[in-house]
Amino acid sequence: MEWLKDFLECYLKGQREEAYKIKKEQIPNRLFKFQPIEEARINSLIQNKIWFSTPKDLNDPYDCMGVHWDEEELSRYFKTTLPSDKLQYLSTNYIVHGALDSMRDHNRISCFSEELYNMPMWAHYASNHKGMCVEYNFSSLDGENDFSKQLFPVGYETDRYDITNLMRLSFQHPPDMRIYLLYFLMQIKHKSWAYEKEWRVMFNAEDKKSGLVECPIQPTAIYFGLNCEEAETISKRIKESFDCPMYKMVQTNSKFYHLESLNL
Repeated sequence: MEWLKDFLECYLKGQREEAYKIKKEQIPNRLFKFQPIEEARINSLIQNKIWFSTPKDLNDPYDCMGVHWDEEELSRYFKTTLPSDKLQYLSTNYIVHGALDSMRDHNRISCFSEELYNMPMWAHYASNHKGMCVEYNFSSLDGENDFSKQLFPVGYETDRYDITNLMRLSFQHPPDMRIYLLYFLMQIKHKSWAYEKEWRVMFNAEDKKSGLVECPIQPTAIYFGLNCEEAETISKRIKESFDCPMYKMVQTNSKFYHLESLNL
């Protein structure tokens, strides 16, 4: 994604408004949130709220931790910058983990996918096609909206990113602007997750807890899985609160492994 380089260049120069403009042009007009059919989920949908999870509650053990560092190099650096009494009791890895955990634990994340017709997503996140998928058009939001500003694509890599130099910068006074890269590096996952084609909204959470956040826009469509038996009942219930297109996923008589969506 070449545009991300332009975004980061502007952001790290302090030209944040220009950076957000670059990103807003790249936000897909359709992003999908897969979820199971549960009473709490239906109620939050009716209330137009979205669930945000803490990183520790997500299914990737390396979520927000796609980084590594040179322990020996940082040990030498800390000896020249940190009080000796502190180093006497704290290891280098403890110090680095403490800094990263502080950033990681104060984030709440809501995940979306670029693809609706992704059968593994229906299986993994929508109760084996018994759940639903909610479509949003975040590109319609004003560029100043927090959802728009904090929405980013996930990058997929083979190796974890070396943050040794970034950790050195984070202990400088005043801190170097480049340490903000640590925040964006929280968007990197192993390439085995690439099938998800994920975008995520990340908000700061002082209480370190998962929870609901009010969505600034209503869903543009709702899709029910091909194994969802309650599709018609739930769609009628939702339409009592707001109206948007509702669909049911079905199999097709085709040589391809395709799903189609039919109007309810």
